[in-house]
Amino acid sequence: MVKSPAVSVDRLVLVYDSDHGARGDFSLNLRKVFKGESCSLRAITHRLWEKPEWRETRDRLGVPVVRLYRDQLTFALRNAAAGQLPCILGETADHVAPILGPEEIAECGGSPERLECMLREHGAID
Repeated sequence: MVKSPAVSVDRLVLVYDSDHGARGDFSLNLRKVFKGESCSLRAITHRLWEKPEWRETRDRLGVPVVRLYRDQLTFALRNAAAGQLPCILGETADHVAPILGPEEIAECGGSPERLECMLREHGAID
């Protein structure tokens, strides 16, 4: 995924590689059980429920964090994601740009703390 230049963002948008709602959760669980696939971003933020360590990390980021599913994306967010899901997008007042793509998120290995380090390394947050 092509990253934007290192610019602090006003808001982070976490985009899960699944659809929202019960149907999306069901589909995600089927993919996990039968294909061994899962959403690496969801592994960072959730187990069955939101991870307490994710809440702590999110609170340290210093910018609002919005979680969306692929079927909830606006045209601008969909264009910025460019089909590379899961991903993390950064929004400023007049721009949306990709920060982390599927490979980088997978490298976090489900760790909220590692995700925070990557976001800092990419200059998305101070």
